[in-house]
Amino acid sequence: MALGPLDLTIGEGECLLVTGSNGSGKTTLARALTGVVPLSAGHIRMSTGLDHTKWPPGTIGWVQQNPRQQMVGATVAEDIGLAPLWLGKTWNQALAQGQNSLREFGLEQWAQYKPSHLSGGWQHMAALAAVHAQDPTLVILDEPDAMLDSAGLYRLTAWVRYLRERHQTFLILGHHERWEEIADRVIKLESGRLVADETTSCRVNEEWRQFLRGWWVGADQPTVTEVMSELCHGRLNI
Repeated sequence: MALGPLDLTIGEGECLLVTGSNGSGKTTLARALTGVVPLSAGHIRMSTGLDHTKWPPGTIGWVQQNPRQQMVGATVAEDIGLAPLWLGKTWNQALAQGQNSLREFGLEQWAQYKPSHLSGGWQHMAALAAVHAQDPTLVILDEPDAMLDSAGLYRLTAWVRYLRERHQTFLILGHHERWEEIADRVIKLESGRLVADETTSCRVNEEWRQFLRGWWVGADQPTVTEVMSELCHGRLNI
């Protein structure tokens, strides 16, 4: 899917959820950001103005929908440790970062396995661990819940929330409502074009207004934010 004219800004520390049907351009957007697909026109820049073709190595950590495509190490431990080595870390530093990632994602028992011998879910965990060891500026997750069981999903969402608290920038490509609860903004693509862009607070407030519409008298319907503020300050009795 080719992307049409697309004017999109991702703020530092922001979590952006990209939705859209299959073939809408979500994965193409990830490929363009990572340089896998060259641009025929336009630019992708950092806030500093630096073009994406000149971004430092390791700026983007991308977990693809099929993680097997990005695993190149002979073992799981080696695959996870390659990113720090590639980014100039010493062997001991890369080993420490790799061991930390193995622990974070519960992969110690699989450390010496060939990546191809893991199930799809554990391959996804290994790909996430490799990105964690890389410590990128922008993390891209493409359909991150596609191969994971409930335990894997819990570990994944806990990791995302942990990094969100530390102002990690995320681009999540997917559909599940769990990501709407985490994201700051939700955009929708159709046929490679941006057709919707709204903050999650706007979405919640619109759902709230729909809820109130049936019985609220008057036009001054409060937003969820206003109600929560009144509750927090003890000015609203319910």
